[in-house]
Amino acid sequence: MKSLFTHIKSSMYNRALFSFMLVIFTAFNLSYVCANANNIEEVTYTSLPGNRLQVNIRLTELADKPLSFNIDNPARIAFDFKDTSSNLPKRKQQIGIGVAQSLTAVTVKNKTRIILNLTSSVPYEVSVNRDTVSIILENESSG
Repeated sequence: MKSLFTHIKSSMYNRALFSFMLVIFTAFNLSYVCANANNIEEVTYTSLPGNRLQVNIRLTELADKPLSFNIDNPARIAFDFKDTSSNLPKRKQQIGIGVAQSLTAVTVKNKTRIILNLTSSVPYEVSVNRDTVSIILENESSG
């Protein structure tokens, strides 16, 4: 009788331990999935009057304004999208409009960096409208 009681108690302990581990594992995976809930889905380009260029970056969820910084040599602007992954079909895309040569998207951990490779440094503006981040690159003469 004591052996049966010990076996039942041990079995209940193993089930409780398994259930606890399953809950912890599920919670960990959920927090990881939620951390990168937003994805970059599409990048489009539009020529604007005055030899300016608008780059639109569409995400799956509402977008936050990305942090950005520019480099003069070589001319580049980088945009950091926190808690975001990239679903773009290619890592690098050619642009070839105005000062914009190409765009590169790199995802590391919970951040995606979009890099605009330019022919020269120019002023730019960033705005957000729901799920789209718009970047307007001015022309070379306004830099």
